[in-house]
Amino acid sequence: MARQLEQHEAELATQEHIYNYPDGSVYMGHMRKNDPESIKNGGLSHLRHGRGVLRTPAIVCGIPLKNYTSDEAVENAQFVKWYEYAGTWEDDKMNGYGVNVQKSGNGSEIVIFDGTWKQGQPMRSIHYKGDNDNDDNDDNGCEME
Repeated sequence: MARQLEQHEAELATQEHIYNYPDGSVYMGHMRKNDPESIKNGGLSHLRHGRGVLRTPAIVCGIPLKNYTSDEAVENAQFVKWYEYAGTWEDDKMNGYGVNVQKSGNGSEIVIFDGTWKQGQPMRSIHYKGDNDNDDNDDNGCEME
């Protein structure tokens, strides 16, 4: 019974949200409430925690996306670029398996990193071909493509 109650509380603590950041980024996924002390010190009310997707605008024809009008953005949609991370989060940092890609309005997509993240840093690419799978070595094991 205690285990079920603990699991239910964890589910209530992380719920799906859509959050728009001032820089134009959008997060869709699980979030948990931030602690009151952090909020009082200027922190966000919720932190990314669990599975989710963060989409960050890059540029439209060399002009930051937030400076474009809707008509201009639609007219130049093929030039739109954004970065997207889809994966797991822990305490507002990329943590666990995730994919970071650059996407364009013309449908092209470049995989920047596909693999394991730890506290916001890429650790091991799924494309890693090293002999030693030990995570304790000095090399972080990433092979960027």
